[in-house]
Amino acid sequence: MAKLYPQLILFGDSLLQGSCAIQSGFSLQAALQDHCMRRYDVVNRGMSGYNTSQCLKYLPSMFLAPGPNVAPIKIVIILLGANDAAINDPPMSFQGVDFEGYKENLTAIASHDIWKAHGAKIVLTTPPPLDEIRTGPADLEWGHKQPSRTSKRSQKYSQICRDVAKELGEEGEHEVVLVDLWRGVMDKAIEMCPEWKEKGIKDGPPYLGDPECGLQGGLGTLLSDGLHMNGEAYKVFADLLMPHVKPEWRELPPESREDYVFPDWQTAEWLEKDGPPKAK
Repeated sequence: MAKLYPQLILFGDSLLQGSCAIQSGFSLQAALQDHCMRRYDVVNRGMSGYNTSQCLKYLPSMFLAPGPNVAPIKIVIILLGANDAAINDPPMSFQGVDFEGYKENLTAIASHDIWKAHGAKIVLTTPPPLDEIRTGPADLEWGHKQPSRTSKRSQKYSQICRDVAKELGEEGEHEVVLVDLWRGVMDKAIEMCPEWKEKGIKDGPPYLGDPECGLQGGLGTLLSDGLHMNGEAYKVFADLLMPHVKPEWRELPPESREDYVFPDWQTAEWLEKDGPPKAK
């Protein structure tokens, strides 16, 4: 029987689907796989355009219950909400899920029986900030009657994600931790914005990217189109994730093979007909 690698799952929308791409010399998925090499497989199940309702609908079709021929799922990184935050205006925009529905769906996804059966650790991730200063005019150019997303509305979905992580973590049925990507990207964007510092603003609201604030700051760089992240933003994401992805592996000496699925080449068996060579 084939030996199966434990899995780290990336489950979400285009923000995770796009994590496999190399942008500015960096790929989040590659960085995670490098960290997990020979120990876990990193499996990308990010689906562009999906909201929590769609992900919850298809989740049972994507992942198998534990069994002898099923790879064990060890960690699940969930990032959803950027599409739920869309303002419905069919036929131009119809991805949105209201606040209550988003919370209900995200809770169901993060506490799904399939993860509990595997004993998986859940890493709930807040959606990153939105640069409405960029996306708003672009939406109008595309024929929308109004911006399809707003900075303030998107912030509320990030807060709901924080609330869900806190509630599930307190229940303690399985391990749920929060990665606050919204805060991490916003802090980086503020760091890149001298005007913010000149105004002496300690924090929002309004935040960068909000027309009421009037400043894009680093969001103009970190978000390639105002919604999706570039390589620098994914680096921020990686820095936030790594403490929750087997950080003890980073402390191992280079020669360590702890948790390897297959043995090191020096101890791996050979075919009987080939060797290994005997010392003379």
